[in-house]
Amino acid sequence: MHRRRSAPGERDGEDEFRRWFRCIVEEPAVAGRLREPAVRAAFVSGQVPTWTSTGEELYAVVTTRRVLGPRLARRLTGQTLALTRMLGIPSVPGDR
Repeated sequence: MHRRRSAPGERDGEDEFRRWFRCIVEEPAVAGRLREPAVRAAFVSGQVPTWTSTGEELYAVVTTRRVLGPRLARRLTGQTLALTRMLGIPSVPGDR
């Protein structure tokens, strides 16, 4: 999942998710979840972070100029856990 630095010009009826994000997904179950309107809305609104995966590892990609203190770390961790729930990925190994 990659968020574009700038989106192309808006066209009538265009999907905001497709305008702002580029997806390369090999896992059919994850690809199916990315079609769900609630998941797309969460990405567009910034409720969940962009991400990448390698094998069974999921990496949230967060860019911030703020100091990473406990409050911000909790918020970002919560966003990442929300992402795993939306994608149907267990947050604890063996939690399927």
